[in-house]
Amino acid sequence: MTLNFDRPARAPPSGRLLPPGVPRLVVEAASRQGWQGVAGELGLIHGLRRFGGSAPGAVAQAELGFSPEAVAAAAGALVGGGARNGRQVVA
Repeated sequence: MTLNFDRPARAPPSGRLLPPGVPRLVVEAASRQGWQGVAGELGLIHGLRRFGGSAPGAVAQAELGFSPEAVAAAAGALVGGGARNGRQVVA
């Protein structure tokens, strides 16, 4: 089954949503599979590379690296040049 966001969308007037060279941060609290095309060559995928865990929401988010501070650190690494090419993951 194809989801709506996988289908080609009408292009914005400029032909692109973002200009070339803009890094993108993808935050996915599950598998990072399938997000490489969205992150692009300059992007970063902040997601899991293993099965998660079971705990209250805030505890699970913190333990798996999805606290606001962890996501902000990933964004900082991206714009600071610390991560590139959609390869950075957590947990």
